[in-house]
Amino acid sequence: LYSWPSQGEIEDYLTDRNSSEQSVDCLRKFIEIVVAKSKAKHIHLIAHSMGNDPLLKAIQNFNPSRYPDSKISQIILVAPDIDRDVFENLATKILNKVDGATLYASRNDIALKASKKFQNSIRAGDISNDGPIVLSGLDTIDVSEISTNILSINHNTAIEERVLLDDISRLIRGMRPPNYRTTSLKEINTSRGNYWQYPP
Repeated sequence: LYSWPSQGEIEDYLTDRNSSEQSVDCLRKFIEIVVAKSKAKHIHLIAHSMGNDPLLKAIQNFNPSRYPDSKISQIILVAPDIDRDVFENLATKILNKVDGATLYASRNDIALKASKKFQNSIRAGDISNDGPIVLSGLDTIDVSEISTNILSINHNTAIEERVLLDDISRLIRGMRPPNYRTTSLKEINTSRGNYWQYPP
């Protein structure tokens, strides 16, 4: 577990943004230590919210050829609080360094909507009117129909709901694409590519 120094409070959002940016090099070194010393053949990385930013930047600067006996297998991006365009740019640079990448997004994530207002930009984990982010090599899953608790900000859905924890469990065992491991998922076809959606 790598925990960057988030204050965890809304009023400290800018402080957290700066802290996440300062954490990139330390996170990259941490990943390199895990890859080099764990002796694990497959390493899976999961990031949540603003933590997606330092993770994507750390992987961008990661050189997998230095570690022939280990590799980063799955990278799981949960509710990323990153500018959508920045996310797409970073993601395209790391997809060839991992076996697979999965994005969990929701249109009901109140925290990301607040961040969008604060940053004046659509967040990568949010789903806008034109749909979620769809990139070649990225499995995008719309979890909006699971994150419907009116008493929650629905920002932790993928790490709290059993159905999504089970999906992540099957994912790190190598079960892809998404509808192979979770047959209830509906595949949505768009001009930009396909993504998957949980039914109500």
